[in-house]
Amino acid sequence: MSSARLALGLRVERARALFGLAPLSAPLAASVVVMFCLVRAEAIHRHTACLMVVDEALATYRLTDQDALADRDPPWHRVVVEASPDSLLYLANGRTQQDILLSELRQLLSLAGDDAVQVLKTVTARNALVLPTAEEIDRSAAAHTELASIAPGARLTGGLLGYGATSMNDQIIQGLKMAEEFE
Repeated sequence: MSSARLALGLRVERARALFGLAPLSAPLAASVVVMFCLVRAEAIHRHTACLMVVDEALATYRLTDQDALADRDPPWHRVVVEASPDSLLYLANGRTQQDILLSELRQLLSLAGDDAVQVLKTVTARNALVLPTAEEIDRSAAAHTELASIAPGARLTGGLLGYGATSMNDQIIQGLKMAEEFE
């Protein structure tokens, strides 16, 4: 493969396979349940852009209002609720994951009205969050160095950069930086 400007943004496993490298063992990871919703702006009485929840009585551990983060205030805000599948199971008591998350969303944003939320989708991502153990950080750094040496001059993005550079915000900034460099 040759190019004057090359950007790689594949999953680590796929990039390694394409370059003929041995696969890495699966890292220690946690699963997450994510609920994507629209929340009526006028119903929100406790505004937040990103709320980290440390209350063990709740399954939700992060709530993000994408529009508040973008400093926008449309009639309906795009809100993402992230939760632990194990906590949801523990709290279930005959309720669905979505019912529990809706109840927590209403509580955390102090929502008014029964028509305040439209749930778009709820998904469970198994082993999606790699845990930041010392071994994983070292392994990730070594894998990055190995890939960078095989594709010198290539701009690596996302998980190919190593542990901790894969959030949506990180990848948007990476893409903007490359677009500027590749102009």
